Amino acid sequence: MQALQRPSGDGYSKDVEFSLKVQQMKNQNAQAQAAANAWSDLNKAIKGATPKSTYTNCYNTFGGVNCNSTTYRSSYMCISVEEWRFINSFAPWLSVIGTLLAVCASLYISYSTRKIALSISSGVVVFNENGVDEEF
Repeated sequence: MQALQRPSGDGYSKDVEFSLKVQQMKNQNAQAQAAANAWSDLNKAIKGATPKSTYTNCYNTFGGVNCNSTTYRSSYMCISVEEWRFINSFAPWLSVIGTLLAVCASLYISYSTRKIALSISSGVVVFNENGVDEEF
């Protein structure tokens, strides 16, 4: 096989355009692969940084209860991670209830039969800039 230069005749502009599109596609694929590699490296770093196990020790002191964790602070006042997850599972429900109450309050205010105090006055005012009394 032998590669030869194409003469600049009919169809040359189409060949050049196709060649540029192929180069752009190769560059886009290389960028996508680099982004995928970056995400993969980030995921590996996050997985490596997360603790594998947590040991929490709670003990009574004169001032109250103290908790120590060997990997990260997994508890507050000796509430375990599972208990915190259970408590936090109510957050979406509370936000839904709050949103519905806000909508109901706004609809009640907008549809309430309150009288609107409105006064309208009108008049014709003529300004004379020349200082001469003129009638209009």
